[in-house]
Amino acid sequence: MTSSKNITAAQDIGDQGGTKTMAGMRADYNAHAHPVSGVQGGNDSVLSDPPDQSQ
Repeated sequence: MTSSKNITAAQDIGDQGGTKTMAGMRADYNAHAHPVSGVQGGNDSVLSDPPDQSQ
C-alpha cells in the first residue's frame, strides 16, 4: 500500500505471520539499552538509558 496522506489504524498493526505487532516492537525498543564503554565505576552506569519513545 502506498499513500501520500497520513494513515490511522483503529487497532494494532501486525506483520503477515501475526508474530510481531507495532505495539510489541515499540515496547521492545523502549525497553532496550546499550553497553557503555569506558565506565569508570562508582555511580557510573554500565548501560545506557532506554530511549523515551511514546509513539
